[in-house]
Amino acid sequence: MLEEKLYTHFGYREFRQGQKEIIEKIIAKKNVLGILPTGAGKSLSYQLPAILLPGITLVITPLISLMEDQVYQLRQSGLRIATLINSSTASSDYKHKLIRLRQGKYKILYISPEKLQQEFFFKELKGLNISLVVIDEAHCISQWGHDFRPDYLKIREVIPKLNNPIVVALTATATPMVQADIIKQLNLSNIEMVLTSHDRENIAYQVIHAANLSDKKNTLKNTVLSLAGPGIIYVNSRKSSEEIAGFLRDQGVTSVEAYHAGLPYDDRAIIQQQFMQGEVALIVATKAFGMGINKKNVRYVIHFDIPANIESYMQEVGRVGRDGQQGYALLLYQEGDEALVLRLIEQEYPTEALIHDVLYYLINRKQKYFTFLLEELKNSEINDQLLELIFFYLAQNGYLKWKKLQQGYEITILLELNLANGIALLNQIFERRREHRKKELKEMLQFIQNNSCRRENLLKYFSESLSKRPNQCCDYCGIDFSIFQKRLDVVTKSSAKLGWNWKEELTKLLPIGEKNDER
Repeated sequence: MLEEKLYTHFGYREFRQGQKEIIEKIIAKKNVLGILPTGAGKSLSYQLPAILLPGITLVITPLISLMEDQVYQLRQSGLRIATLINSSTASSDYKHKLIRLRQGKYKILYISPEKLQQEFFFKELKGLNISLVVIDEAHCISQWGHDFRPDYLKIREVIPKLNNPIVVALTATATPMVQADIIKQLNLSNIEMVLTSHDRENIAYQVIHAANLSDKKNTLKNTVLSLAGPGIIYVNSRKSSEEIAGFLRDQGVTSVEAYHAGLPYDDRAIIQQQFMQGEVALIVATKAFGMGINKKNVRYVIHFDIPANIESYMQEVGRVGRDGQQGYALLLYQEGDEALVLRLIEQEYPTEALIHDVLYYLINRKQKYFTFLLEELKNSEINDQLLELIFFYLAQNGYLKWKKLQQGYEITILLELNLANGIALLNQIFERRREHRKKELKEMLQFIQNNSCRRENLLKYFSESLSKRPNQCCDYCGIDFSIFQKRLDVVTKSSAKLGWNWKEELTKLLPIGEKNDER
């Protein structure tokens, strides 16, 4: 009986909504697309089958921090069944992990989608008995998902090469259009869906309109000082992360740290674990923080900057109240906040000048097969993300095949490229993508401006209707703020800790090194 296995391995008496249905389909060797809200226990939906199935479960996930947290959480529960391999894995650890995978010492291997493109690694992977492939954050597969990544589309090419294991795609947020696109892009003929509501009944939603930046910052300060933590504040830039954290410290808010991709990896890892262990009570972060991180007692999420779309908003507020207790989501909006998001949208796609330079380079390489090196293109705007979008859409239209190498890209030209036609084609594609992203932002603004139940409006976006209105619903339906306004003073040592020997601290806080695997 699955409930007995659940209790034996994880200590839970019963499944959450959607978990058992997904697990039963996996055990029956069916492919699954599962939509479970953030905090609903997507990880357990594949971790229990991983224990029960023969062979290894391969989990493809977009962030190193997400992999680390999943491995850490399993080990904290006494389950030393998982490991990870990523770009930061040392050569000696890499070899040791592969040996232990072959020996059956691990049941779960976490990797990034980029790792699948490395030939030497994929050869090792093919030698393992992969019985289940899990695609975490599966909205990244969809061109219409809020965090589309071309590397995710390579997954469908490797599944047949792994002897067609069972495939499970999981995400917390997906509109019907995104759901259909995920299924299409995976190219699986037999896939069943498990859909649960996007509603999180224990989260109360509020939007506050600020007159100006000073008013907005003062509202943030007063709110944070009155709320029981821990909490997360989301911003749209690294600069804002540092500035808002500094502002709050100056205003007497203790135990607060900035978190963004510009920090050294080791500092980020320490801050993340201090937050997990309650040594830091408040994080001011860009959007990557919190993805897949299973901190159950986050009491509030505040958006100081407007999210780019409702999917991102739902992902981020979903980090509140994973313990089932009441949580609070506040969005602060100042007229014109969307201007930064519009600038970021423009930066997500190649300019016509960059498209011209890439196509000109491809056309003037007379060979049908060659290696493309990023530094050979003298365009100051170039980066891997923009280049891969160009390659992806050229490949989708039959012009070339491409593969990412450790150094550069392997290109095979399939059809003759015409400069003018190529520019026109890609410009049209990227303009359509920009317009879609702007439409998503407009829907986010409509949510902010609507004079009706916020919960109903969120669910309507995902083609759902509200079945039951909770007591703590939203600022239009009513919120008892006394529930949230209970100050928990936490004294932090975090600022001093960042001056410690980070290697020593990281070993204590995040025991994922192979030296711990023998215990």
